[in-house]
Amino acid sequence: MKVTEGGGNASEGEYITKVFLSEDEVRALVANDYPISPPSMLYALLWWLENKCSGKPAPPKKIAQYEWHPRNITPLTNLQFEQMPLSSRFEPLRLHFTIGSLTRTWDLALCDESFAVLLYNEDTKELVFTQRFRPAALIGLALHHSPPKTKLDAIDWASQPPEWAYTLELCSGHHKRNCTKQEIEEKAKECVALKCGYKVEKLRFVTSYLIGISFSGDRQRAYYAKVNNSMKTKDWKPFEEILPCSIPCEDIQSYIHTKMTSPTRPPAVLLMMQWFLNNQQELIKEK
Repeated sequence: MKVTEGGGNASEGEYITKVFLSEDEVRALVANDYPISPPSMLYALLWWLENKCSGKPAPPKKIAQYEWHPRNITPLTNLQFEQMPLSSRFEPLRLHFTIGSLTRTWDLALCDESFAVLLYNEDTKELVFTQRFRPAALIGLALHHSPPKTKLDAIDWASQPPEWAYTLELCSGHHKRNCTKQEIEEKAKECVALKCGYKVEKLRFVTSYLIGISFSGDRQRAYYAKVNNSMKTKDWKPFEEILPCSIPCEDIQSYIHTKMTSPTRPPAVLLMMQWFLNNQQELIKEK
């Protein structure tokens, strides 16, 4: 059921519409291979199904909190900012269009699409992620903790916590929009071998979701793979600044409910963690 109650930018013909979903509609949405939703939305629905519909009690408030901390931190120095007219990664565009009787504009930054893989090590009973170096995360957090309208050159960058530039993410990579599903899966296997050091033969497609919903519209395909120590590649070395990181399965629930101030929990990570918890018994038995 949809109900429009105003909101949005009414002068430009933009209205916020409330959408009410039944439990069956929620299950159908999260089971859809091609939902028009961001990962934060899908994570919230999975959490609701697990904790509300199942009748299971919420985790106790005094649950021991698991915190992940980045390793091998290197501070950023001599930060400088400049306008970027061209980019090999993003294609900045301004879209002009008519909606109803109004003419509007929308700024875009088009980019390639991507894939992400959640790894479960059956020998260590851990989920495997990657630690990534993301300077934009540091910039965003610094602005978040600064007074409104603070300019970038007014921030004391030397005093910002260097760990803010490191995130915990799924093993992921990019691909061109015209790649076939088979080509994407092969790229994902190569990515796991390169960035995490495991030779994966089989991937399970889980879902896909929109990442840049407001500016790029790019979609990420999410996969799951079971690995063990015998699948580690010989003489593997870390790729660039990317480090594999493992979290024990018994600590995943705690990690999800831990309140953090650092940018260590992108919504895609939470989505796949919750998906694993919801299907853990089946996934562990699966060969």
